[in-house]
Amino acid sequence: MTLHFQQVKNCYETVTCNLWNHKDTKVYAEIAAIPPETVEAAIRVAFSRAPAPPRSLAYFIPEIKTQHQPPKSNRAANKRQLREIAEEVRTRFVGHSLTMGEFSEQIKHLAANRGINYGGGVLTEVLEELQRKDA
Repeated sequence: MTLHFQQVKNCYETVTCNLWNHKDTKVYAEIAAIPPETVEAAIRVAFSRAPAPPRSLAYFIPEIKTQHQPPKSNRAANKRQLREIAEEVRTRFVGHSLTMGEFSEQIKHLAANRGINYGGGVLTEVLEELQRKDA
């Protein structure tokens, strides 16, 4: 088992409370080359939107592929939404000293709850823009 496989499996089991099975292993091949951060973001977003608890990794594959290569129009909208969430996090934590990792996790949490894509490098781009702006 690769580190990527283990990260995806752990994320899937943690988010869904499902146990990984042989069918999930077969479907995993479709996403084996997608960064684990993107896979995690997609699983969290799709899970938050699901009308009923998903029972298989296969449920998440379309969202994972979309987040890996979002259309440019969606990418721009996602960046705008993430910037707004970043400002919201800054406002909520005025007077607190968040590390960049904690700041990033707060953004991811809010984005996932709102069904906003933060994978595919979009969040990294937003965080880099904010760091340049603050410098």
